[in-house]
Amino acid sequence: MRILCLVIISTLVTLSGFSQELKKISKKDRKSTVVEEYYVIKKDRDVKQGEYKKMYEDGRLIETGFYKKNLKDSLWVFFAKNGIDTLNSGTYKDGRQIGPWVINDSDGELNYVYNFTTKKICRYNWRSKPNKFKVLTNDGWEDMTIDSPPLMLDGSDPLEIIARNIRYPMRAWKGGIDGEVLVTFIVDSTGRMSDISLKKMVDPDLDKEALRIFKAVDFNWHPAQLDEKYITVRYTLPVTFLLRK
Repeated sequence: MRILCLVIISTLVTLSGFSQELKKISKKDRKSTVVEEYYVIKKDRDVKQGEYKKMYEDGRLIETGFYKKNLKDSLWVFFAKNGIDTLNSGTYKDGRQIGPWVINDSDGELNYVYNFTTKKICRYNWRSKPNKFKVLTNDGWEDMTIDSPPLMLDGSDPLEIIARNIRYPMRAWKGGIDGEVLVTFIVDSTGRMSDISLKKMVDPDLDKEALRIFKAVDFNWHPAQLDEKYITVRYTLPVTFLLRK
């Protein structure tokens, strides 16, 4: 039987299955419009226990989940800015992600499913992207159809990371020079990136900046997979320099 006593901001509750009395905390970030709601053990308010919710003041959800003895537990869901579409969802146990996690894009469309227990990609949504890569085999590099490309397991989009790290070269900016530089590199079966070079060049300064980004940023790749095995592939990504007209 759940006993609920409302007291302005906080709530005291006794939940079935718990011997401790819990207190509901509502906490607003002074520097933003984000609100956290969660329960703590009344005798030790540093220990979260039970339902957790983070949201904007207008009610849009950011994330929901549960805590058990101050560790994330059970199902957690992370939402897009509209508070409806799901970005990521999966299970925690003793504060660690376990089993399959669904990773979606910002529109709520499936990117991939990753199993944190087996450390394997279960499913990848290629959409319209080509799934043929140069794969390193015992006989050298071969063009092969693979199951999933190198990925960033936190759900980050490498193209967004590239865009955030661009420092537009002054000479090119003043000269109205833009374009797309293609950078090619190897991601080996351990996720290590190497052999960074240019596949398509545009301008010396833009080319140099594209290389700088790939050598400076830690992309933290999860390796490509084929038949549930990690493989070494050559990968190519664009660096787009765009001047607003």
